[in-house]
Amino acid sequence: MKVSIWYLVALIVLVSLLYALFELVPKKITRPPPPATGPHKGTIVWLMHSYVPNVRAGAEITAHALNVQLVRGGWRVIVVLPDFQMANIDGVECVPYKAGTPEVDAVFNAADVIFCQNYVAQKAIDELEKYRRPIVFFMHIEKEKADVLMQRFAVPVAVVYNSLTQRTQNPTVHESTVVRPYIPYADFAPRSRDLPLGPVTLLNVNENKGGKVLVELARRMRDVPFVGVRGSYSAQLASEDSPNLRYLPTAEDPRPLYEAAGIYIMPSKSESWGRAALEAMSIGVPVIASTAHGIREATAGACAAYCRSDDVGCYEETIRRLRSDQEFYRDAVMKGKERVQRLAAEDDFAAFEVWLRGMLNVWQQ
Repeated sequence: MKVSIWYLVALIVLVSLLYALFELVPKKITRPPPPATGPHKGTIVWLMHSYVPNVRAGAEITAHALNVQLVRGGWRVIVVLPDFQMANIDGVECVPYKAGTPEVDAVFNAADVIFCQNYVAQKAIDELEKYRRPIVFFMHIEKEKADVLMQRFAVPVAVVYNSLTQRTQNPTVHESTVVRPYIPYADFAPRSRDLPLGPVTLLNVNENKGGKVLVELARRMRDVPFVGVRGSYSAQLASEDSPNLRYLPTAEDPRPLYEAAGIYIMPSKSESWGRAALEAMSIGVPVIASTAHGIREATAGACAAYCRSDDVGCYEETIRRLRSDQEFYRDAVMKGKERVQRLAAEDDFAAFEVWLRGMLNVWQQ
């Protein structure tokens, strides 16, 4: 009996030692398997600071919409980010970012191409060059990534702009294309009736988006209701001085806000595109926007008026006219819907995939 007990103890110790030695043997890094949604076309790895669902700004929403289409088309898409939320979002894999760890190295080494968005460009180059993979930078801010646009690097670099205006204003020596921000227009169905006397609404009341203009308009126009919706980034401006101005919390789904609005204003100081304006137009809300280049390209003359971002008088005058002139209101609604219909008929994502496959063929030669 005693022999049996000691024999069992020795066996347990031996197994434990063998397991420990096995764990010390370096593991071979193998290429991740392709997704089961279609023929495998390649592996795309993103380096990002933020992603849905924790940040639902235009850049994150567009990136996820693009990723979902790529996954459905047979690509494996992995998002590496410090602000990790969940492992899988609609077929898009997510992993936490810890620079230099074997796990992160394995992900980047498995990539055919690395995408980068909302990340300091030079820092990304410093962290990613060692993987010897092509890097594609996505631009969503009017002025950004100047430190890489006109420089050559040890790996191929390409740039994806979110508007033609942005590409003109920020030229690059690298290959480039344009992918306009994605909007699921079918989800923003036109409402059944006009609401000219509904509240004047602004989503995201930070300074750049026009939070101060909203406050000043409410102060000047005490007889008009105003709504400010808090955004998910940058300091949000608010004032309690005007009883006709109320603030609402950040909305994951903005559609009820547009449907209840009489007029949507977008007095941004700078915009590389005009996502909110187009969402409002799709539902049938007239838009008054700033003269920011991206908004003008996105809306193509379909706004009720274009005002300088600080010209409160221009916004006030147009709001008064929209609320009192039914024909002017209807004309603005129809122009907005026509603009949305033209954009909805185009498919930037399909064109992007053709561009990407062509670039990969060049880079792999």
